[in-house]
Amino acid sequence: MKKYLFPLIASIALVGLAGVAIGCSSNSTSTDEGGGGGNSNMPKATSFTLSKTSMTLKAPANGVYDYDNLSCEATIPENASKEVKFSVDPAGKSGVVTVDSEGKVTALGGGDATIIVKHVDLPEEKDWKYCEVKVVVPVESINLSKGNFEMALGDAPVVIIADVRPISADFDDVKWDSTNKSAATAVGRIRLVDEVPVYECVITAVNIGETEITATAGGMTNRITVTVTEAPPAPNYPVTAVEIVEVSKKTVTLGIGEKMTLSAKVLSNIPPDYLASDQRVVWKSSNTDLATVDPDTGVVTGVGKGIDVGEESEDPHVTITVTTLGSTTTNLGGEIVQYDDVCTVVVKNYPVTAISLNKPELTMLVNGSEALSVFIQPYNATNKDVIWTSSDPSVATVSDSGLIKAIKRGTSDITVKSKFSETIAARCTVMVQSIFVAGYEGNPGTPVAKLWIDGGENFAAGNAMANAVFVQGDDIYLAGYETISGRRAATLWGKDGYSVPLSSSGPCEAVSVYVSEIGGKQDVYVAGFEEDASGKAVAAVWHGDDIPWYLSRVNGDARANSIFVSGGVVYSAGHETNDDFSYAMVWKNREPFTLNGGFTASSASARSIFVVGSDIYVAGWKKDADAEGGYIAVVWINGRETELGHGMANSIHVAGNGQIYVAGYRVNSQKISVASLWTGTKAADNAYSNSHRPLADGGTRSVANSVGLLGNEYYVVGYETNQDEEQVAMVWKDRFAEPIGAAPGEAKGIVIR
Repeated sequence: MKKYLFPLIASIALVGLAGVAIGCSSNSTSTDEGGGGGNSNMPKATSFTLSKTSMTLKAPANGVYDYDNLSCEATIPENASKEVKFSVDPAGKSGVVTVDSEGKVTALGGGDATIIVKHVDLPEEKDWKYCEVKVVVPVESINLSKGNFEMALGDAPVVIIADVRPISADFDDVKWDSTNKSAATAVGRIRLVDEVPVYECVITAVNIGETEITATAGGMTNRITVTVTEAPPAPNYPVTAVEIVEVSKKTVTLGIGEKMTLSAKVLSNIPPDYLASDQRVVWKSSNTDLATVDPDTGVVTGVGKGIDVGEESEDPHVTITVTTLGSTTTNLGGEIVQYDDVCTVVVKNYPVTAISLNKPELTMLVNGSEALSVFIQPYNATNKDVIWTSSDPSVATVSDSGLIKAIKRGTSDITVKSKFSETIAARCTVMVQSIFVAGYEGNPGTPVAKLWIDGGENFAAGNAMANAVFVQGDDIYLAGYETISGRRAATLWGKDGYSVPLSSSGPCEAVSVYVSEIGGKQDVYVAGFEEDASGKAVAAVWHGDDIPWYLSRVNGDARANSIFVSGGVVYSAGHETNDDFSYAMVWKNREPFTLNGGFTASSASARSIFVVGSDIYVAGWKKDADAEGGYIAVVWINGRETELGHGMANSIHVAGNGQIYVAGYRVNSQKISVASLWTGTKAADNAYSNSHRPLADGGTRSVANSVGLLGNEYYVVGYETNQDEEQVAMVWKDRFAEPIGAAPGEAKGIVIR
């Protein structure tokens, strides 16, 4: 790169010549924009390259202008003309560069510019070449805001500022350094003031010595010398008194085991703060049997028996003394006269007056655990030690911290007592329950009836299916069917696994079971259906040795799908059909009530029933040709119908707080049945105000068959299809799914007792 003196008038002249078509080849004879210059026998160029496509120049400084040369490097064919024309792109910033006819590019001012190069044989814009030029403004000087200076050890850091000139100079940053970092350090930082960067350096004294602080930017450097001196001796304010602060009347009361921190300030007679330079003190207790004090920190702890709350005597008490350790003269090595101040601490015993628990009752599942929280009054009781016990550790155990673990079904009282008074106690009655699930494993054609208790298999019967389960006390009942001599027989299994055929007539099936206990006597009711001689299903209710109730009134099929007993009244739910329609039914004892308008309405079926007082809750479905899958899930409350979406409602359960839980399935946009749970409440007009939550992800078919409650926690059972297209029995809790049993299989009913 060359530099030369270039007078201002010459610069102006070159600017005026920029873009003039003067050939740069010695044999050039033409400046016609249309091309064809030079020897007419010379082949025309089809493409060309430049000697460079970018360059960087420095802006003029002190009358010196920087420049570089640009030319045609090569052509195709090689013997074509190299005549080109140069110009500055008028779309760019003006006053940055100029270019003459020989391709000499001269810097005029800082910025970016583009040189356009046109070959005489290639006048179209698509054939132009470009060279990008960057003109940088060099740093000329760096001025520092402070000259050489001294600073003492312990002084606040000093901030200096670097002023880089010219303002338009191109540089990345100001680099700061200290040549002797053991004396002082230099740390640079950038601060924006009105969006303009200010380059600062924070200088911190480290040790006695000397260092140079340098600031460098754009190749320019400036420096100052910093001398670090010894810190001047601090004035010594002599000790003249000591005072315990933040203690009203210098008397405090502590319970046994309580702590408080005393603090003191050592005073001087010298303004403005009147505080001694040496604030060291030592603390001491007059009776460590009553209260101790940490000699360094002033933390006082009540340790003695003290006095009972309510006694008027001020004894026992203890004196806490604080003593100064500093000099009483301005000379640090001078005479030491100790000054004292005292505080009286009365130690009191705050006995426990009451204990309570966060839960007076608790319902848990076998293998579950839960921690109880104990509350002791008064809050500042001296000794809060307690003792935990369980009335029946075989049912539930409790740890020293109040953690309860459920062992088996039953009831146990968890008691917490004050360690020093057995009469001060609290109790939580823990009811441990189990999850009973009825269902089957194997193919539906050759099923094995199953009962699972707390996730483990408890009962199995071949060539049978368990549809429902009910638990009363220690007695467990399963309803379903057994295949006997190739015919289905409605069957009830008792707690010991014995089976009771419910009918000796045609094929039949038990679908639901309910046990009512009055005066210690258990009445077992089973709902289902029998087939008569013509093969028609007849809704039936079996009760002990009584003749079955046959509930059908029509010539078509009828089935009882669910049964519930309340107030001595037996409620059954199901459906009846004629030649064209089925309609949802509720039988109160044997009296029938239709839910969907009888034969003139669309077909429907009641799948589950629950009764609370005079309110009758029913879940089921009705047919709808426009619905995905052809069905709409429905809930009837006292006969009022609420639609739940495309699918079926298979089970309904009402919690003690009035919350209504409905299990079934809904068909998603991919036309896949998704196990679902609806929760909500009964509105004033008997409508079901509800929200829906899917229990499965909807990738494969799943169905929820039954819902049970533990307090306000729901448990739902059903099945989900696996990747082998087998049904897998499932239990869902708060959307967490867990398989139960072996595939294929299905969970049909659930009870939590």
